[in-house]
Amino acid sequence: MLDKLYEIAEKENINIFRVKLDEPEALYLTNGINSTILIDSNIKEQTEIERILKHELSHHSVGVFPINICSHEYYAKLCYSKNEFRAEKWLINKLIQ
Repeated sequence: MLDKLYEIAEKENINIFRVKLDEPEALYLTNGINSTILIDSNIKEQTEIERILKHELSHHSVGVFPINICSHEYYAKLCYSKNEFRAEKWLINKLIQ
């Protein structure tokens, strides 16, 4: 399954890097042209890496609402929650079968 996820990322031109992250365990970054997924290098279990990669790929598929434009803390949390909900919904509908 992990190979399939890396193939999806390659097809979508998404760079994947394992780096030291304290928190969160992974990040999806994009500037609208280039996309990158960062996964904490301390995570070793293949099933955990698969779970994380599925989630981050779903952010690529559904897009992300830019949290930095949400100036108030409440709105920033709301934007974050909306991004996470959309990503999980896509993941359930497309990747978990």
